[in-house]
Parts: sequence; C-alpha cells; structure tokens
Amino acid sequence: MASPSEFRKAKWHQLDKGSEMARELTALCKALETEQKSRKTRCRDTASRYEMRRLGGLNPAAYYRAGAYSGNNNAPLTWPEERSLANAAHAKLAGQQKPKVQFVTSDSDWQTKRKSKKLDRFVEGQFMQSVGVYGDVWQLMLRVFLDACVFPTGGAVKTFADEEEGRVSYERVFTWELFVDPLEARYGQPRNLFHVYPYDRDELIARFPEHKEALERVAEYEEDGEAEWVGTRRISNQIRVCEAWRLPFSSTKPGRHVIAVEDCCLVDEDWTRNEFPFVWIHWSKHLVGSDGTSLVEEVATIADAVNDTVQRMQDSHTRTSMSVLTYEEGSVREEDLRTNEDGINLRYAPGKTAPNYLPPQPFGPANVQFLTMNVDKLHDVSGVSEMLSSGDKPAGLTAAVAIRATEDIQSKRFSVIYRAYEEAFVSLARHTIACVRELAQTVTDFSSKWTGKGFMRTIKWSDVDLEDDRYVIQIYPVGEVKNTPADRLQLIQELNAAGKVSDDALLQTIQYLDSAKELESVSRQRELVESYIDQWLDATEEAQQAGTFRYRPPIPWMPSLPDALVQVAQAYLEAEMDEVPDFNKDFFLRFMQELDLEIQSKEQRAAQNAAGKSLPVSPSGQSMGSDSMPLPPPMPPAGGPPPLQLVQ
Repeated sequence: MASPSEFRKAKWHQLDKGSEMARELTALCKALETEQKSRKTRCRDTASRYEMRRLGGLNPAAYYRAGAYSGNNNAPLTWPEERSLANAAHAKLAGQQKPKVQFVTSDSDWQTKRKSKKLDRFVEGQFMQSVGVYGDVWQLMLRVFLDACVFPTGGAVKTFADEEEGRVSYERVFTWELFVDPLEARYGQPRNLFHVYPYDRDELIARFPEHKEALERVAEYEEDGEAEWVGTRRISNQIRVCEAWRLPFSSTKPGRHVIAVEDCCLVDEDWTRNEFPFVWIHWSKHLVGSDGTSLVEEVATIADAVNDTVQRMQDSHTRTSMSVLTYEEGSVREEDLRTNEDGINLRYAPGKTAPNYLPPQPFGPANVQFLTMNVDKLHDVSGVSEMLSSGDKPAGLTAAVAIRATEDIQSKRFSVIYRAYEEAFVSLARHTIACVRELAQTVTDFSSKWTGKGFMRTIKWSDVDLEDDRYVIQIYPVGEVKNTPADRLQLIQELNAAGKVSDDALLQTIQYLDSAKELESVSRQRELVESYIDQWLDATEEAQQAGTFRYRPPIPWMPSLPDALVQVAQAYLEAEMDEVPDFNKDFFLRFMQELDLEIQSKEQRAAQNAAGKSLPVSPSGQSMGSDSMPLPPPMPPAGGPPPLQLVQ
C-alpha cells in the first residue's frame, strides 16, 4: 500500500515545465512498461498464431529468426485456423464496408443545413488523402480492424494536427505501446494516457532544433527483453519518446499534453478536448478495464486441440503407412525384403506358406469425429461460419433461402463489432474536425479536396465551420442509399400523377429503366447534372446578377433525358424536405420542364420519321438557350391516380 506521502506527491501533470517534469514522466512510463509486460506477451502470442511462426518479439526483425509455431503438447501449427478465421472476419466485416459520415442538423435554417452537407464532403475529402503506405483512411482502418482481430489490446489510430505539413495526420499505432493506470481505467474511462514509442532521432532534431544537444545525448531505443532485435545505426537511429495526456478537469480548467525524451521536454501544452486523440477498435472488450480479447485469442485453446489431434493422426498415419508382412521362416529370401521400391515381388519356396500382408488402420472414425467436432466448435465460438471462412457452403445447405438465412444469422451475431467499426469513423470525424480547427488558426484558408463522381472540388473550412452543438454525426454505409430502378420508377410515377412530368416522359423513363443501360456505371451525364444541382443549391440572387452564376439548360442530345429527369426530380424532392428557398428550387422545376418538353419533341420527331415525314427543327432547342423565353407550364397528367400535393 502506498504511504500518505506518496499520495501527496505531485502527479506528472501537476509539475512545472522543464527537465524535472520530463524525468518524472519518463520514469513513470518505464514503470508502466515493466508492470504491464503481460499485455505485450499476449500480443506476441496471438501474433505468432496469426503469422504461423514463433516470434521472439514484436519487432519486424523478429521475423528473420522465427521458428515453427507449436501450441499445447508441442503440437505444430498444421491447420492455421486462427489466421483463416481472422482473415474471413476481416473481409466480411470491414472489407465490404466503406462507412461515410453524415452531419445532421435539426430545427435549423437552410444555410445551416447546406453547410452540414458540405461538411460531409469536407470530412470525406480528409479521409480520401493518402496515409503513408495506405491509399486513404478507409484502407488504414481496414488494417486497424485486422489488428483488433489479432491483438488482445485491439487496434488504434492516432490523429493530430501536423502544422508543418498543414494537414490532419492519421497514424496506425500498436496498442501495446499505450498504457493507462489499471485502477483509473476500472470502468474503461481513464483520465491519463501514455504512449511510449520509438522515433527517428534525426526527425526529432529537425522538428525541435532548439533541443538538438539534448536529443543527441539520448541513448538509442532498445525494447525490454528484445535487445537482439535493435536496428543498425548505419541506417536508423531511434530513441524512446514518451507522450502523455491528462484530460481536462472542467470546461474552465484544461488538461495537459506533454512529449518528453528522458530529461528533455519537447512539447508542453494545454489539452482542451474531452477525449484522447485515438480511435480504438476491440473485437470484444473486457468487462473491467480498457483492454479486450481478440478473435485469435478467443479460439486459441480450441485451435490447439485441433492441431494436437491433427498431429497425432498424422504421426499415426506415418507410422502405419507401411503394411505389416508375415511370412514363414525360410520361405522368403532376406535380400528380397531389403528394397526401397513401392512394389515388391517376393519369391517363396515351394511347399511353403505364401507371405501375408496386414494393412493396419492408422486412425478410426472416432478420431475424425473428434476433429470435426472441434472444427465446428471453432466456428461456433468465433461466429465466423464455415461458409464464410472456406468459401464453400456447408453440406446439405443448397436452397438460396437457407443460405441467406445463414448469412442473416451471422450478421446479427456480428452486429456489435459492425457497430464498433462504424462508430470508429464517427470518432475519426470528430477528431478530424478538432484537428482542422487547430490548423485553421495557423493555415490561411485551410481547405479540403473532395473528389466527386468524376470531378474534384475544393471546400474551404470557413464555408463549412459549424459549432459542435449545431449537428450530430451519423454513419450510413455506401450501399444503404436506395437508388434502384424500382425506386426511380416509383418516383417518376408520383411526379407524373402530381402533374410535374408528362405521360410521354413517364413512358420514356419506364422504357429506359427496363433496359440494360441501367446496369451500366454512372455516366458522364449524371456527373454533369450533379454539378448543375450543386450550383443551383449554392446560387444566390447576388451571384446571378453579378454573373458568377448562370443557369444552364439541359443539352438536347444527352444520352438519356429520362435518367436526367429522374436525377433532378430526386434532388428536387430532397430540396423540398430541406426547405430550400423558392429561388433555388425554381431552377429544378425549370430544368425538369425543359427536359419534359424535349422528351415530347423527340417523341413527335420519332412519330414523324415513322410516318415518313421530314424531321423538323426542335423548337425546344431554340427556347432552352434563351433566358428571356417564358417557361412552359407543367404538363397535366392524363388519368392515373389522384395528383400528389407537392409543396412549392
């Protein structure tokens, strides 16, 4: 038990700035590493199981001397069940998703709603940037999810504002390098967090030239118990860095963020965020504390039983692979038995008993049944079905309905980890905004490059900055947005019934949606119309008068006028729901009416051609380019259900 004097001793975050605080923090991190070695040992064991080799440490150089992995009873890892299950879960749960964040506002004006939609794209643009060896943040998160499947301490991403590069940085970190006080983390909400990691000495000197002499005196990085895995100074020269966070005490009393190297304090600043700059993913969190259990660790004992059984069956098969030969003494020549050939011709003396072969059974049905039972239990415990891990459907499962039911049961089993993966992107978006606010104080006109469908747009932070209490962040999977041919057909029928489009346009759209073109990828036409829609939503009367905004009519020779009509109609209904000003909605109505008129004109020309008449010049082609020409009235519906009452 600690003495009263130790309780009264100032904590690391209460010490004054300088070398004393740096020494205390470094000593504290060293003590935490020593006390929590078991966390690293667990991670090394699960990494060995996944990599199918015995690793001497959690260091890339450990792979150079790795031997064969063996589990209980020294049985070698013959069937890599843990790796198979982890890869299957990785592909199923994270590989098929690309979660995107959505900023939702309520009871706000149109300008705020428009800002929130632009903020979606701003954050998505940040996620699209390359992250080291990863193409974007989604690729990085895929790797972090695999870490959660393998390491009991989970996977994590570190976020920070890189002022030198002028960007938000995302880094994959090894969670066994993160430490908390077990007592403080009792409920999974520690107030102090410590990150101990190696960092290149030369890069630190370049970033903090004022501490060059102190950094040059620091000893080279060496992991406890892994001295043999250190690098060579001919290439790298890394030193130990200790980084710590203390969360704020209240809204008026900030916390603290410190980066120290031995007795040298590199960074010492206030910390005002109510969370650490990390995003964690755990396969299954512990009931007490902040760590968890990984998928590999979850099935380790069963996998050992499987490999132990496989090894015993293999040994038995090897020992009994040669048949037993019995013969009467003197009936066979000894030299005929001394051969390595697969087939042996034996001569036996006349009147003697012929040699007799006895093929013993290497293992019986009980062995196979025991092995099958353990393999089935592996899938039962992990929740990863045999159909998912092997790619083959289970025996007897032939009906499509049964296969879908099996997948549905598995999806429900993984609903918690599904949600954890999606919520990780919510946290990433929250950290991204916090980092951008820091960068905006030093970087002029900080912006994000958002790549739309075939075009790139620059979005300034000043145009999307919203206070945190003005929105909530939600997640929607990309495949969740309904835009099927049936959805579009229902929409165009409703618009026809409401008198917004003509019967000719309805028939043309039905024909288009029933054709093979609907199966093709998004065309240039849809990209162009989408850019028009964005311009209409951002348009103002001042911009129109100044000439910075100009309405563009539909192009008569678009590949598919019906598809353009449906696309604009969908956007128009969304604008109605968002209470877009009438000035902006008028551009949607005008575009749809001109499209409708052009569709009717094409129908008339097609009818005239079928009748053998000459093709007249399209009157709509002349009227659509003239701003002075009055808009045609909406076409009334010809029969059908009662018209819908759309608010204008």
